[in-house]
Amino acid sequence: MKIPSIPLELTQNVQKHNLDLTYILPNIAACSAPTDKKVKKLYQNSLKTLCGVLNENHGKHNWMIVNLRTEKYGYDPKLVEVYGGLFEYRPFLDNNAIPLDDFIDTIHFIDQFMAADNCRAVVVHCRHGKGRTGSLIVGYIMYKYGVSFDKANTLFVKRRKIYRHGVSVPSQVRYLRYYEGLLNSSELRATYIRLREVPIKIKVQKLVVHNLNKKYSLGTLGIQCQTFADHGASLVLVSKLKDRKADKGEKADVVDLICIPSKEAYCESPEISFQLTMQMNSLTVFMLWFFVNCYLENVMSFGNSQTIGNIKQEEMNIYIPWERMDGYRGSNGRGYRFFDSVSVTLEMI
Repeated sequence: MKIPSIPLELTQNVQKHNLDLTYILPNIAACSAPTDKKVKKLYQNSLKTLCGVLNENHGKHNWMIVNLRTEKYGYDPKLVEVYGGLFEYRPFLDNNAIPLDDFIDTIHFIDQFMAADNCRAVVVHCRHGKGRTGSLIVGYIMYKYGVSFDKANTLFVKRRKIYRHGVSVPSQVRYLRYYEGLLNSSELRATYIRLREVPIKIKVQKLVVHNLNKKYSLGTLGIQCQTFADHGASLVLVSKLKDRKADKGEKADVVDLICIPSKEAYCESPEISFQLTMQMNSLTVFMLWFFVNCYLENVMSFGNSQTIGNIKQEEMNIYIPWERMDGYRGSNGRGYRFFDSVSVTLEMI
Protein backbone atom coordinates (compact mmCIF):
# COMPACT_ATOMS: atom_id res chain seq x y z
CA MET A 1 0.00 0.00 0.00
CA LYS A 2 1.40 3.36 -1.06
CA ILE A 3 1.91 5.97 1.66
CA PRO A 4 -0.28 8.97 0.73
CA SER A 5 0.94 12.52 0.33
CA ILE A 6 -0.46 15.38 2.41
CA PRO A 7 -3.22 17.50 0.79
CA LEU A 8 -2.13 21.11 0.46
CA GLU A 9 -5.24 22.53 2.14
CA LEU A 10 -4.40 20.73 5.40
CA THR A 11 -0.98 22.32 5.71
CA GLN A 12 -2.20 25.74 4.54
CA ASN A 13 -4.64 25.96 7.45
CA VAL A 14 -1.86 25.02 9.88
CA GLN A 15 0.54 27.60 8.47
CA LYS A 16 -2.12 30.29 8.52
CA HIS A 17 -2.37 29.95 12.31
CA ASN A 18 1.36 29.40 12.87
CA LEU A 19 0.84 26.12 14.74
CA ASP A 20 3.39 23.47 15.59
CA LEU A 21 1.25 20.79 13.95
CA THR A 22 2.69 18.40 11.36
CA TYR A 23 0.65 16.03 9.24
CA ILE A 24 2.63 12.81 8.85
CA LEU A 25 -0.31 11.19 7.06
CA PRO A 26 -3.53 12.87 5.87
CA ASN A 27 -5.30 11.46 8.93
CA ILE A 28 -2.55 11.46 11.57
CA ALA A 29 -0.53 14.41 12.83
CA ALA A 30 2.08 15.21 15.47
CA CYS A 31 2.39 18.31 17.60
CA SER A 32 3.97 19.62 20.76
CA ALA A 33 1.80 19.82 23.87
CA PRO A 34 -0.92 22.47 23.54
CA THR A 35 -1.95 24.72 26.40
CA ASP A 36 -5.20 26.32 27.51
CA LYS A 37 -3.20 29.12 29.16
CA LYS A 38 -1.58 32.10 27.50
CA VAL A 39 0.98 30.90 24.95
CA LYS A 40 4.40 31.86 26.32
CA LYS A 41 6.79 29.99 24.03
CA LEU A 42 7.22 29.93 20.28
CA TYR A 43 6.63 26.17 19.94
CA GLN A 44 3.51 26.11 22.16
CA ASN A 45 0.09 25.71 20.61
CA SER A 46 -3.08 27.34 21.85
CA LEU A 47 -5.50 24.48 22.48
CA LYS A 48 -8.42 26.54 21.21
CA THR A 49 -6.61 27.47 18.00
CA LEU A 50 -5.46 23.89 17.46
CA CYS A 51 -9.00 22.56 17.86
CA GLY A 52 -10.31 25.24 15.52
CA VAL A 53 -7.90 24.16 12.78
CA LEU A 54 -8.84 20.50 13.29
CA ASN A 55 -12.53 21.41 12.97
CA GLU A 56 -11.73 23.27 9.78
CA ASN A 57 -9.67 20.41 8.34
CA HIS A 58 -11.78 17.42 9.41
CA GLY A 59 -15.11 18.64 10.79
CA LYS A 60 -16.38 18.62 14.37
CA HIS A 61 -16.35 15.28 16.22
CA ASN A 62 -14.25 13.68 13.48
CA TRP A 63 -10.92 14.05 15.23
CA MET A 64 -9.23 12.95 18.43
CA ILE A 65 -6.28 14.23 20.46
CA VAL A 66 -4.14 11.47 22.00
CA ASN A 67 -2.09 12.78 24.94
CA LEU A 68 0.98 10.67 25.82
CA ARG A 69 2.33 12.81 28.68
CA THR A 70 2.83 11.61 32.23
CA GLU A 71 4.27 14.95 33.35
CA LYS A 72 0.93 16.79 33.32
CA TYR A 73 -1.95 17.24 30.90
CA GLY A 74 -0.96 20.79 30.05
CA TYR A 75 -4.63 21.71 29.57
CA ASP A 76 -8.12 20.78 30.71
CA PRO A 77 -9.04 17.70 28.61
CA LYS A 78 -12.73 18.55 28.91
CA LEU A 79 -12.08 21.58 26.73
CA VAL A 80 -11.18 19.32 23.80
CA GLU A 81 -14.76 18.05 23.73
CA VAL A 82 -16.11 21.56 24.26
CA TYR A 83 -14.14 22.67 21.18
CA GLY A 84 -15.51 19.82 19.06
CA GLY A 85 -13.14 16.88 19.41
CA LEU A 86 -12.48 13.68 21.34
CA PHE A 87 -9.75 13.06 23.90
CA GLU A 88 -7.75 9.96 24.79
CA TYR A 89 -5.13 9.77 27.54
CA ARG A 90 -2.35 7.19 27.15
CA PRO A 91 0.44 8.31 29.51
CA PHE A 92 3.98 7.02 28.91
CA LEU A 93 7.18 8.15 30.60
CA ASP A 94 9.29 10.79 28.89
CA ASN A 95 12.60 9.66 27.34
CA ASN A 96 11.72 5.99 27.80
CA ALA A 97 10.61 3.10 25.66
CA ILE A 98 6.88 2.37 25.58
CA PRO A 99 5.94 -1.09 26.94
CA LEU A 100 5.47 -3.26 23.88
CA ASP A 101 1.96 -4.55 24.60
CA ASP A 102 0.69 -1.05 25.44
CA PHE A 103 2.43 0.30 22.35
CA ILE A 104 0.69 -2.26 20.12
CA ASP A 105 -2.65 -1.71 21.86
CA THR A 106 -2.46 2.06 21.29
CA ILE A 107 -1.64 1.59 17.60
CA HIS A 108 -4.64 -0.72 17.20
CA PHE A 109 -6.86 1.72 19.12
CA ILE A 110 -5.90 4.57 16.77
CA ASP A 111 -6.38 2.40 13.70
CA GLN A 112 -9.84 1.23 14.81
CA PHE A 113 -10.92 4.80 15.54
CA MET A 114 -9.92 5.99 12.08
CA ALA A 115 -11.23 2.89 10.28
CA ALA A 116 -14.76 3.64 11.52
CA ASP A 117 -14.99 6.71 9.26
CA ASN A 118 -12.74 7.91 6.44
CA CYS A 119 -13.17 11.50 7.64
CA ARG A 120 -11.58 10.82 11.01
CA ALA A 121 -8.12 12.00 12.07
CA VAL A 122 -5.87 11.69 15.12
CA VAL A 123 -3.39 14.18 16.57
CA VAL A 124 -0.73 12.67 18.83
CA HIS A 125 1.37 14.71 21.23
CA CYS A 126 3.77 14.30 24.12
CA ARG A 127 5.84 17.25 25.33
CA HIS A 128 7.69 18.21 22.15
CA GLY A 129 6.08 15.82 19.66
CA LYS A 130 9.23 13.81 19.01
CA GLY A 131 10.17 10.72 21.05
CA ARG A 132 6.95 9.18 22.36
CA THR A 133 4.88 10.76 19.60
CA GLY A 134 7.37 9.71 16.95
CA SER A 135 7.53 6.15 18.28
CA LEU A 136 3.76 5.77 18.08
CA ILE A 137 3.36 7.35 14.64
CA VAL A 138 6.36 5.51 13.16
CA GLY A 139 4.94 2.27 14.57
CA TYR A 140 1.55 3.05 13.05
CA ILE A 141 3.10 3.65 9.62
CA MET A 142 4.96 0.33 9.89
CA TYR A 143 1.72 -1.44 10.84
CA LYS A 144 -0.55 0.24 8.29
CA TYR A 145 1.73 0.32 5.25
CA GLY A 146 4.03 -2.65 5.86
CA VAL A 147 7.25 -0.64 5.67
CA SER A 148 10.47 -0.99 7.65
CA PHE A 149 11.34 1.05 10.71
CA ASP A 150 14.01 2.91 8.74
CA LYS A 151 11.57 3.90 6.00
CA ALA A 152 8.85 4.92 8.45
CA ASN A 153 11.28 6.94 10.57
CA THR A 154 12.70 8.63 7.47
CA LEU A 155 9.17 9.67 6.48
CA PHE A 156 8.55 11.04 9.97
CA VAL A 157 11.77 13.11 9.76
CA LYS A 158 10.95 14.31 6.25
CA ARG A 159 7.51 15.56 7.22
CA ARG A 160 8.23 16.75 10.76
CA LYS A 161 11.30 18.73 9.80
CA ILE A 162 11.56 20.54 13.13
CA TYR A 163 13.43 17.46 14.42
CA ARG A 164 16.15 16.14 12.15
CA HIS A 165 16.61 12.69 13.67
CA GLY A 166 13.10 11.40 14.27
CA VAL A 167 12.99 8.58 16.80
CA SER A 168 16.56 8.43 18.10
CA VAL A 169 16.47 7.35 21.77
CA PRO A 170 18.24 3.95 21.61
CA SER A 171 15.66 2.11 23.72
CA GLN A 172 12.79 3.53 21.66
CA VAL A 173 14.58 2.40 18.51
CA ARG A 174 15.17 -1.04 20.06
CA TYR A 175 11.46 -1.44 20.78
CA LEU A 176 10.51 -0.37 17.26
CA ARG A 177 12.92 -3.02 15.98
CA TYR A 178 11.11 -5.57 18.15
CA TYR A 179 7.83 -4.45 16.60
CA GLU A 180 9.34 -4.67 13.13
CA GLY A 181 10.29 -8.28 13.86
CA LEU A 182 6.77 -9.11 15.04
CA LEU A 183 5.21 -7.54 11.95
CA ASN A 184 7.54 -9.39 9.60
CA SER A 185 7.36 -12.88 11.13
CA SER A 186 4.17 -14.78 11.89
CA GLU A 187 6.28 -17.42 13.65
CA LEU A 188 7.81 -14.81 15.95
CA ARG A 189 4.37 -13.35 16.68
CA ALA A 190 3.01 -16.79 17.57
CA THR A 191 5.93 -17.54 19.88
CA TYR A 192 5.62 -14.15 21.58
CA ILE A 193 1.88 -14.66 22.14
CA ARG A 194 2.53 -18.08 23.67
CA LEU A 195 5.15 -16.62 25.98
CA ARG A 196 2.75 -13.91 27.11
CA GLU A 197 0.18 -16.57 28.01
CA VAL A 198 2.54 -18.63 30.20
CA PRO A 199 3.44 -17.34 33.70
CA ILE A 200 7.17 -16.71 33.57
CA LYS A 201 9.44 -14.92 36.01
CA ILE A 202 12.70 -13.26 35.06
CA LYS A 203 15.53 -13.86 37.51
CA VAL A 204 18.32 -11.27 37.47
CA GLN A 205 21.63 -13.05 37.96
CA LYS A 206 24.32 -10.48 37.22
CA LEU A 207 25.37 -7.48 35.19
CA VAL A 208 28.92 -7.10 33.91
CA VAL A 209 30.39 -3.74 32.93
CA HIS A 210 33.04 -4.56 30.33
CA ASN A 211 36.34 -2.71 30.05
CA LEU A 212 35.62 -0.04 32.65
CA ASN A 213 38.51 2.39 32.92
CA LYS A 214 40.40 1.51 36.12
CA LYS A 215 40.51 5.05 37.44
CA TYR A 216 36.70 5.03 37.52
CA SER A 217 36.41 1.55 39.05
CA LEU A 218 37.06 3.16 42.45
CA GLY A 219 33.99 5.35 42.12
CA THR A 220 30.56 4.42 43.38
CA LEU A 221 28.64 2.61 40.68
CA GLY A 222 24.94 2.35 41.41
CA ILE A 223 22.83 0.00 39.31
CA GLN A 224 19.07 -0.24 39.50
CA CYS A 225 16.90 -2.83 37.81
CA GLN A 226 13.38 -1.54 37.19
CA THR A 227 10.22 -2.51 35.35
CA PHE A 228 7.18 -0.65 34.07
CA ALA A 229 4.07 -0.06 36.16
CA ASP A 230 0.71 1.53 35.32
CA HIS A 231 1.03 0.52 31.66
CA GLY A 232 4.22 2.52 31.18
CA ALA A 233 3.25 5.59 33.20
CA SER A 234 5.79 4.83 35.94
CA LEU A 235 8.69 2.58 36.94
CA VAL A 236 9.06 0.36 39.99
CA LEU A 237 12.28 -0.95 41.49
CA VAL A 238 13.04 -4.65 41.08
CA SER A 239 16.49 -4.69 42.67
CA LYS A 240 19.63 -2.71 43.33
CA LEU A 241 22.86 -4.34 42.24
CA LYS A 242 25.51 -3.32 44.77
CA ASP A 243 27.73 -6.30 45.50
CA ARG A 244 30.56 -6.38 43.04
CA LYS A 245 34.00 -7.64 42.21
CA ALA A 246 36.47 -6.60 39.54
CA ASP A 247 38.11 -8.97 37.08
CA LYS A 248 41.03 -8.05 34.88
CA GLY A 249 39.77 -6.68 31.58
CA GLU A 250 41.10 -7.15 28.09
CA LYS A 251 43.66 -4.37 28.61
CA ALA A 252 45.88 -3.48 31.55
CA ASP A 253 44.12 -0.20 32.29
CA VAL A 254 40.57 -1.56 32.35
CA VAL A 255 38.53 -3.98 34.45
CA ASP A 256 35.36 -5.98 34.02
CA LEU A 257 33.08 -5.05 36.90
CA ILE A 258 30.71 -7.84 37.94
CA CYS A 259 27.60 -6.63 39.75
CA ILE A 260 25.29 -9.07 41.53
CA PRO A 261 21.99 -8.40 43.32
CA SER A 262 22.37 -8.28 47.09
CA LYS A 263 19.37 -10.62 47.29
CA GLU A 264 17.52 -12.75 44.77
CA ALA A 265 15.76 -10.51 42.27
CA TYR A 266 12.72 -11.58 40.25
CA CYS A 267 10.57 -9.68 37.79
CA GLU A 268 7.16 -10.89 36.62
CA SER A 269 7.21 -8.63 33.57
CA PRO A 270 9.31 -9.18 30.43
CA GLU A 271 10.05 -5.43 30.31
CA ILE A 272 13.20 -4.65 32.27
CA SER A 273 15.41 -1.58 32.47
CA PHE A 274 18.83 -1.08 34.00
CA GLN A 275 20.09 2.32 35.10
CA LEU A 276 23.82 2.82 35.69
CA THR A 277 25.01 5.82 37.71
CA MET A 278 28.67 6.48 38.51
CA GLN A 279 29.60 8.96 41.24
CA MET A 280 33.05 10.14 42.24
CA ASN A 281 33.48 12.56 45.14
CA SER A 282 29.72 13.24 45.14
CA LEU A 283 29.87 14.18 41.45
CA THR A 284 27.76 12.22 38.98
CA VAL A 285 30.13 11.14 36.22
CA PHE A 286 27.52 9.44 34.07
CA MET A 287 23.92 8.21 34.17
CA LEU A 288 22.91 5.75 31.48
CA TRP A 289 20.07 3.28 31.09
CA PHE A 290 18.46 0.89 28.67
CA PHE A 291 15.18 -1.03 28.29
CA VAL A 292 14.77 -4.54 26.90
CA ASN A 293 11.92 -6.95 26.33
CA CYS A 294 13.28 -10.25 27.66
CA TYR A 295 10.84 -12.43 25.74
CA LEU A 296 11.86 -11.04 22.37
CA GLU A 297 15.55 -10.86 23.25
CA ASN A 298 15.33 -14.55 24.15
CA VAL A 299 13.42 -15.69 21.08
CA MET A 300 15.47 -13.58 18.67
CA SER A 301 18.69 -14.92 20.19
CA PHE A 302 17.79 -18.62 20.30
CA GLY A 303 15.38 -18.91 17.38
CA ASN A 304 11.64 -19.14 16.94
CA SER A 305 11.40 -22.92 16.72
CA GLN A 306 12.04 -23.61 20.40
CA THR A 307 9.30 -24.88 22.68
CA ILE A 308 8.20 -22.72 25.60
CA GLY A 309 9.72 -25.30 27.94
CA ASN A 310 13.12 -25.01 26.29
CA ILE A 311 12.98 -21.23 26.32
CA LYS A 312 12.20 -21.20 30.04
CA GLN A 313 15.29 -23.30 30.74
CA GLU A 314 17.66 -21.05 28.84
CA GLU A 315 20.05 -18.68 30.53
CA MET A 316 19.88 -15.47 28.61
CA ASN A 317 22.73 -13.03 28.05
CA ILE A 318 21.79 -9.61 26.72
CA TYR A 319 24.62 -7.50 25.34
CA ILE A 320 24.27 -3.71 25.12
CA PRO A 321 27.18 -1.64 23.73
CA TRP A 322 27.87 1.85 25.05
CA GLU A 323 26.41 3.55 21.98
CA ARG A 324 23.10 1.65 22.33
CA MET A 325 22.41 3.04 25.80
CA ASP A 326 20.14 6.00 26.49
CA GLY A 327 22.03 9.14 27.43
CA TYR A 328 21.04 12.23 29.39
CA ARG A 329 17.27 12.80 29.21
CA GLY A 330 16.98 10.26 26.41
CA SER A 331 19.60 11.92 24.22
CA ASN A 332 22.73 10.46 22.67
CA GLY A 333 24.75 12.66 25.04
CA ARG A 334 26.53 9.98 27.01
CA GLY A 335 29.67 11.98 27.65
CA TYR A 336 33.13 10.41 27.80
CA ARG A 337 33.19 6.69 27.01
CA PHE A 338 33.96 5.14 30.42
CA PHE A 339 33.39 1.52 29.38
CA ASP A 340 32.69 -0.50 26.23
CA SER A 341 29.50 -2.38 26.98
CA VAL A 342 27.43 -4.23 29.54
CA SER A 343 26.08 -7.76 29.49
CA VAL A 344 23.15 -8.88 31.61
CA THR A 345 22.58 -12.50 32.57
CA LEU A 346 18.95 -13.40 33.16
CA GLU A 347 17.06 -16.63 33.64
CA MET A 348 13.46 -17.29 32.66
CA ILE A 349 11.81 -19.58 35.21
